[in-house]
Amino acid sequence: MAWGKAGSTTLTSAGDDINVTSLADNRYYMVLGNASNGVDNPQARFRLNSDTGSNYTTRYSENGGSDATQTSQTSIYLADAQSVGDHCFTVGYIINIAGKEKLIIAHTVNDRGGLGASNDPYRWETVAKHVQTSNPINAINYFNGGAGSWAIGSECVVLGSDFTIAPPTVQDGAVFEETDTNKHYLLDDGTWTEI
Repeated sequence: MAWGKAGSTTLTSAGDDINVTSLADNRYYMVLGNASNGVDNPQARFRLNSDTGSNYTTRYSENGGSDATQTSQTSIYLADAQSVGDHCFTVGYIINIAGKEKLIIAHTVNDRGGLGASNDPYRWETVAKHVQTSNPINAINYFNGGAGSWAIGSECVVLGSDFTIAPPTVQDGAVFEETDTNKHYLLDDGTWTEI
């Protein structure tokens, strides 16, 4: 298995939604969300396949505190920002098996505690599920569920697990040197011949 870039979106103007669409059907996804808030107090969230129904359940903790839950929600809660300029970074993993609920693990960190080395970052640990089982994931939305909007340059990158790395193309006339024997081979019409 090799991770490969399945899609990405970077905001060119401030907004609430960072949508990555037209995703191929991969068994696993890794989602990297990087967002700054321009004004007010945004809230980082995930949504799958543009599903705005009450089909999400989330369990999360903030800074290692007690778990909180949100059931029958319209999205997955990831983190809160607190002040203008806060920066959120999320790494999430999603399993995408046909006929099964989509399970999610996510970790989010932000500088809500304040800028500079004397201020601790905040962290959120989230586990969640999307109960829709009939369709594979084809879109992931990293969005602001609170006030304000994400700033220009905020982005979401989605990696898929089912990528294969193609071998390099070698053209006829290429010469290969076997370093341990010092033998040389020539590629002619797709066949290697010792020279």
